[in-house]
Amino acid sequence: VKDALFFLADNFDKLSSIRARIERVKELQDFDSSKTRPREAPNKILVCEPLDDNLLVLRGVRIAVPESAGRSVRWLGRSEGISVSVAREGTLLIQGESGVGKSSLLRTIAGLWDDGVGSIHRGRETYFLPQRPYIPAGSQGVATSLREQLLYPDVQAEDAELQEALAVVQLRHLAADLGRLCDWATTLSGGEQQRLVFARLLVQLLNAQAPLVLLDEATSACSEQVEVQLYEALLKRASNGAVISVGHRSSLRRFHAEVITMVDDTGDLF
Repeated sequence: VKDALFFLADNFDKLSSIRARIERVKELQDFDSSKTRPREAPNKILVCEPLDDNLLVLRGVRIAVPESAGRSVRWLGRSEGISVSVAREGTLLIQGESGVGKSSLLRTIAGLWDDGVGSIHRGRETYFLPQRPYIPAGSQGVATSLREQLLYPDVQAEDAELQEALAVVQLRHLAADLGRLCDWATTLSGGEQQRLVFARLLVQLLNAQAPLVLLDEATSACSEQVEVQLYEALLKRASNGAVISVGHRSSLRRFHAEVITMVDDTGDLF
């Protein structure tokens, strides 16, 4: 009984997070945009092949998300939707007030959400980093090795390449023992977790031809000094691709040739 109580106390945050995610998944399962959308709107955002030399083209994209009750839908952004194109070697920063739909737009581009209107033209080499890093658990428990974390989900790379990636993201002190088993989600700080996931991205990009990289506040827990090092490494590694970021920091502007500000001029509820 004592051990059980200690387990609950030690893992309260994790259990609360799991409950919140289950509730959110249930809301999404209950959501049916076909019952709440405007008559003229199609049910799904179309995802198509790239156009010309552009790695990303959005045409009139507007996203529908469920309200907390799961019975109504909120349309994000301007009524005409978002239209923008990003060419190879392009960099785009998306800014705006909280709740306007910046993160939802990146998730939609990544293919994680498709309720709404408009069309998205992009290639298959798309990489998405959310603000909250994903640190997968092991097959036999929460403990995994750094090697497993960096090679997730199924990447081939030499140990020297993994160690180089860790050094670039200022985690050099972890590079000596790639086989060490640990619960990295609790061992590392929020900023260290973001850097670990960034290192994973750099490893994934080793053999990428024309990657489209989507960063949703992916450096928000890092200092501006570390942020500079991460973006410089990313832009060098993805030099033949395109990078799209969501972020509030003004310091991000130096790494992006274009900046757009999302606004919500309707606040429509249907």
